[in-house]
Amino acid sequence: MFFHLKYLFNNRENKDKELAHLPPLDDYLPGSKKVEKRCQLKKWYNENQNMAFSLRKALQEYVENDTLILLHALVAFRNLLKRITKGIKKYEIILI
Repeated sequence: MFFHLKYLFNNRENKDKELAHLPPLDDYLPGSKKVEKRCQLKKWYNENQNMAFSLRKALQEYVENDTLILLHALVAFRNLLKRITKGIKKYEIILI
């Protein structure tokens, strides 16, 4: 799913709101994006505007996605570090 953080909709008043459709396009701040990203956002919005929306669920999905990205980055870093430090005893490696 193409995820766009609902910038202006993301506030305490809306945290438990369940909508039958996406928040208004202006809540995504399309004018703050470069032309290519703005076109992608508008295309995505037009294709999905009638989709039910829950800020709480959207934020949960966003956090889970960020966590997976971080996990993959940490595994890649660990593998890179293991490859670079081959032959060095673990107690000799200091991470800062």
